[in-house]
Amino acid sequence: IKNYDTIMTPDRAQKLLSNKDQVNRINNTLLGYEEVIVQGSPKYSSVIDKAMESAGKTKTNYPSPNIKKIEGSYLNMRGQLGKFLRGEE
Repeated sequence: IKNYDTIMTPDRAQKLLSNKDQVNRINNTLLGYEEVIVQGSPKYSSVIDKAMESAGKTKTNYPSPNIKKIEGSYLNMRGQLGKFLRGEE
């Protein structure tokens, strides 16, 4: 990732979502795993939701994988990730 520390702005989100290749990459990544964890604030996780929706998928009809979203503080996300990786959730 060239600019890992770049903040997701509404303009940047729209640019990603208007790029069919990027939307397909997001969807193919999510569908390529049995379990997926999405971490980040709504300004990031909403891009994932919108990409899935644009591909005809909604929160109620995601096919397998099991997609788990974690939001909140960094420490909360870190703790939840640990539980997820240990199979505790």
